[in-house]
Amino acid sequence: MANWQGAILTDAGRALQAKVEGGLCQLALTKLKTGDGTLAPGQTLEELTDLVSPKQNVSISAIVLDSDQPGLVYVKGILTNVGLVTGYLVKELGLFATDPDDGEILYAVTIDPNPDYLQDQNSATVISEAIKLAIAVSNASDVTATLDPDGLLTVEDMDIHNDDPDAHDGILEKVADLLGDIVTHLASNAAISISSLNTSSVFYRLLSYALTAAGVQYNFTNSNAWYICLGSLFGGLIIQGGEQMFPGNTKYKDFSFPIEFPNMLIQGLLCDNAGGEATSMPNDVSVSIAKDKSSKTGMRALAYRGDVYYFYWLAVGI
Repeated sequence: MANWQGAILTDAGRALQAKVEGGLCQLALTKLKTGDGTLAPGQTLEELTDLVSPKQNVSISAIVLDSDQPGLVYVKGILTNVGLVTGYLVKELGLFATDPDDGEILYAVTIDPNPDYLQDQNSATVISEAIKLAIAVSNASDVTATLDPDGLLTVEDMDIHNDDPDAHDGILEKVADLLGDIVTHLASNAAISISSLNTSSVFYRLLSYALTAAGVQYNFTNSNAWYICLGSLFGGLIIQGGEQMFPGNTKYKDFSFPIEFPNMLIQGLLCDNAGGEATSMPNDVSVSIAKDKSSKTGMRALAYRGDVYYFYWLAVGI
């Protein structure tokens, strides 16, 4: 959303600005708003009291002073398609403020001559676009804003934070103390299972983040086709297993793994399911693997019998 022309004060905005410059009030900014409207013939931006076709309210995430131009203030917000039912062309952008006599007014407005289309919430990705609107003021100290504490952090925000010499004061000492607490916790609770930890604790969250970052994932929802990936901490080892059925009148069964091994199948194991109240091995039971027909994606099981029966399988790979 980078095609906005210079913002224009509306008639109500100019009246409020006169009050601010006269010391009668502060410029209290409340929100941004986007829309897809187009001015009617003879209509001007100055006379608008709202956008022509408003679509979304956008919370103000920050107001930033221009260090090179003291009279310039940037109003920031994040436009997102979260909760957006219908997509639209983002043609107009309005900045609202509180007038002590008239309440909330449309203070300034701008248009985009080459608007971008904001897709609805059902699109393949969540879209978040930073909006930055510049306004001229006589005294920056007279400007206030209703800020959204949940506003998204942009790359520009992060750069400003990182350039602040006091932003990371004592961070190394804090990290060292935290790691020390984790080591102490592990040493004193080695026998405690992960499932018994408090899921809201800092230790649990850090451990979860670390395991996820290392590639640990699993799915045991289907007992006939399950897997666990142990991640980079264990050499990328993956174990998969389940149960399959030999259809009747066939001596082999090809089946696919729940997930493909990224590099190779190391070993596969098969075991006949005797079932029922069996107390001994049937004489005609035999199941084995056709190694040359097995790969990263699946295995071929060979059977001695030709009727219908079940077998368990296990596959290990990386």
